[in-house]
Amino acid sequence: MANPAALPRVFIPQRTELAADKGMRLNKLGSEQFDPRLVAYVESPVNLPEQCRGTAEIVEEIPTRVTISAHIETPGLIVLADRWDQGWKASLNGQPVPILRTNHAIRGIVVPAGSLKVQFYYAPGSFTLGLRLFGLATGLLIIWSALILRRGNLQRNQSTIPF
Repeated sequence: MANPAALPRVFIPQRTELAADKGMRLNKLGSEQFDPRLVAYVESPVNLPEQCRGTAEIVEEIPTRVTISAHIETPGLIVLADRWDQGWKASLNGQPVPILRTNHAIRGIVVPAGSLKVQFYYAPGSFTLGLRLFGLATGLLIIWSALILRRGNLQRNQSTIPF
């Protein structure tokens, strides 16, 4: 069963409003008048025109990366209706851009007019820290193994008595 009123997963709202206060933002999102096609609420100020126009579509997706193709007539906000998390990063035509927490819980990025390629990718700091700790532990294990082997060779050489 298809719902023709359902939003696509990626879209460009007509306008963007600042709603820095959590309570106020949640009240606006819970209002019967709230229409995400018309307005997106962000936590930090953005400089966008009164009316934003454009289209966007997901062209590639794996669990840790979403690639979007967009054709934007005016500067605007691309909203990806996926959960916002600090581990998500974004690039616009290959250049890093900040992700805005949009509508309290999803991701958005400010984009200029034009044909664009946007990529959201998951790169949490904990993963990098884990890789660094793994490298350190591997290095220490190699050093420790080399010391044990050297100690074994020294003991073997000392136990041989020449006649």
